[in-house]
Amino acid sequence: MPALLSFAQGVREHSGLSRIGIDLRLGSQAIAEADLTSCRQWRDRFAAAGLAFTSLNAFPLRPFQADVVKDQAYAPDWGTRQRLEESIACIAIADALSAEDATWCSISTLPGSYRPWGDACPSPALIAHNLGLWAAAAAQYHQQGGKVCVLCIEPEPCCSFGSGAEWAEFWRHQRQAAIAAAQTILGSIQAAEHAITQHLATCWDTCHASVMHEDQAATIQHLSSIGLPPRKVQMSAAPMTREPIEAAAIAALIGMDEPRFYHQVGLRWQRQGRRQVEILPDLCHLAQRWQDWQGRVPEGLMHICCHFHIPIDGSSPHPLLGSSIHHSREGLAAALQHGAQHISVETYTWSLLASSTADRIQGTARELQTLAALLP
Repeated sequence: MPALLSFAQGVREHSGLSRIGIDLRLGSQAIAEADLTSCRQWRDRFAAAGLAFTSLNAFPLRPFQADVVKDQAYAPDWGTRQRLEESIACIAIADALSAEDATWCSISTLPGSYRPWGDACPSPALIAHNLGLWAAAAAQYHQQGGKVCVLCIEPEPCCSFGSGAEWAEFWRHQRQAAIAAAQTILGSIQAAEHAITQHLATCWDTCHASVMHEDQAATIQHLSSIGLPPRKVQMSAAPMTREPIEAAAIAALIGMDEPRFYHQVGLRWQRQGRRQVEILPDLCHLAQRWQDWQGRVPEGLMHICCHFHIPIDGSSPHPLLGSSIHHSREGLAAALQHGAQHISVETYTWSLLASSTADRIQGTARELQTLAALLP
């Protein structure tokens, strides 16, 4: 926490903002070691420096700055007892860290499981069951005097629900399973339905939606209409090819491959007058395709976008590549229209984009300044 305080204070000072929020990532070890009294003390210490813990990111529970993360970012998944119990433990931690005058707090989490695991993935019914149990635990916590805590499910490519549309479709079929699970704890279907409505929502990641080539405004409107509004937004952009696609641009995108994180790739095709979207698990798979294509852009390939969080100022990591920032701005505007209040910028890839702590501080500060200009 002292290192985080120093970094965050540097970001706030460079940004020129009087107060900024922190979207704190908590892994399994931090959750196990958390002491609520210490959390409140750190809350006050950070508050004195103009910093506030507005939300928790409990998506990756295993070490996220390990030399190799890849699919470990999705373990344990929502089919496991560990994911459920540690996510429940986050409720009290989020409450203790959030400002005393805050009426609610949020936690973003994994969208089910990771599809390439195949038969090892839990059933949709089990995922929904565990989400229902979490909502019941959050409702009980609130009934006992704690803050309202909202679990925000974050669609990500290649996961159980890789897009907002898939998250909505999952919920259409599995909402009753979640309600049934909550009812076993809360005792009535009315209480269970209220818990689901109050404590489960969406974390909208604008980069992920761009990779999936979603109509962000339309999808957010639909999610809100079925009771899954975007209570939290992760604002970032993704590198993308320009149209028409150049072979050198594909090579530049492949050149961004690195060994730590997965960088899912969304390819948009136009075939027989119809738009199709294909998702590859990582940039190395695009490199394999490029070999198969023998270095030539195949007919019908219109656009490629990659899950590699880049700054929201419109800059690109390579002169041949563009940025999905215009899509991200559309998603942010739609989310704000539908009530999103916790807005964060994705910063974990600054460890890849910047070579020094000073550069990471300055880069993050620029992101916050850009975000502040986009907010009403």
